[in-house]
Amino acid sequence: MPQAWGIHRNPFVLVAFLPALFQTYIHYGVAMKRKVMDILIQSLATGRYLLSDLRWTAEPSESILFHSTLEALDFCTSNGLADVRLVLKFDGGDRYDLNLPVPAFSQSRPDSG
Repeated sequence: MPQAWGIHRNPFVLVAFLPALFQTYIHYGVAMKRKVMDILIQSLATGRYLLSDLRWTAEPSESILFHSTLEALDFCTSNGLADVRLVLKFDGGDRYDLNLPVPAFSQSRPDSG
């Protein structure tokens, strides 16, 4: 079918389609890297969200954001945070939020022996 259109003989036809192909690639590239959710740490006692300097705020938009749940859990354990949960906030409002309890980790290692 490309022979019938003369594409194989006319490179300008292909060049004419390049901007559209490039825009499509960029569009999908941006869509693939779009932020899906925010990951926050919330106090179970107060309902407040963690700021970067280990203070708390009532506004989730001011809270420190983590790139992964593993990063957030690591932050909790390395800073000794207890009675907290991870909140996964999705676009579309609070009804889509997921609340994940953070287990209480012991600072000391159990004896292996």
